[in-house]
Amino acid sequence: MKSFILLLCMLMGFAVMAEDHSLSLIKGTNIELKLYDHAIAGSIKDFIVFGNKDDETGTSELTMKKHGQVIRTTFGALSDGFGGTISHSTDGVMVSTEIRLKKVDQAQQQITFTAGGKEYLVQIEAEDFQNDHFINPRYKMEFDGQRVEFKLEHGDACYGFSAHLVMMIFGAYLHN
Repeated sequence: MKSFILLLCMLMGFAVMAEDHSLSLIKGTNIELKLYDHAIAGSIKDFIVFGNKDDETGTSELTMKKHGQVIRTTFGALSDGFGGTISHSTDGVMVSTEIRLKKVDQAQQQITFTAGGKEYLVQIEAEDFQNDHFINPRYKMEFDGQRVEFKLEHGDACYGFSAHLVMMIFGAYLHN
């Protein structure tokens, strides 16, 4: 019996270690986040964010504490593409930012999305590309004549997760 319990404990330990993920940092233009297993948390500009990509559903959820409100949105498959809408109310007026993934160009390492009717091109640069993942990628775009960027430090991201990061982080950044 003792041998069985010892074996079970050893196997459970290996199972836990196999699922272990390291904590990564995401830093950029007024962006300070931590990343753990497809979840982000921290601050963008002067507000708090939490986002999580659900691998089973292919969706990501973004929660922000901004304007004294908790704002939630889901990015996922739509009848006309992929995206979501960030909405909140200020003084009885609804403020919404519709975000849509337009194109992922692997040859150029670019992601194009629209936010609030404007098109944005995100350039991806990385230290390396291994096993279909960018190693320590940097994501850059132009917004109102200024470069806005963030870098994933001590981590990696495939194109799919990169698209979710772009929509969650830049979407939160662009939403008024």
